[in-house]
Amino acid sequence: MSSNVEVRYDAKQLARFLRKCSPEILQDPLHKFFDRAGNAVLNSAKIEAPVDTGRMRASLGKGTTGGLWEEDPSQVPLWLKVGTNVNAEGFSYPFALDTDPKYHYRGTRPDRKGQQTKGWFSGSLQRARAQMSGFLQQLERDIKAKWEG
Repeated sequence: MSSNVEVRYDAKQLARFLRKCSPEILQDPLHKFFDRAGNAVLNSAKIEAPVDTGRMRASLGKGTTGGLWEEDPSQVPLWLKVGTNVNAEGFSYPFALDTDPKYHYRGTRPDRKGQQTKGWFSGSLQRARAQMSGFLQQLERDIKAKWEG
């Protein structure tokens, strides 16, 4: 049993297809996607932050002091790093509060007081998952609009 595939095209169609696959098609939609996704993750972390106020919580945002927002510098970005690098005398409070079960929420919110802080940041991606699904659908629409435009 054999199978054959025949592909036919003319030069104009091929040139049109190759132009449509250019990085310009993906560049803006991916920048928008990563901006939305990064903000969703940081907002989720801000909601679960171990304290109500302070430098660590305030650092969770694009362009904030002590915040981390690093997008792939490639023409077509493929990744984004977000987080906080606030620490005191070399001790990384954000990391310790996220990974160690001995730390507990110290804010003033009664619904959080005494809860473990473990996962306050590392769980933010999972908590933002529903929003990410919507952002991916929007990414698809944005790419399609560029493709057809």
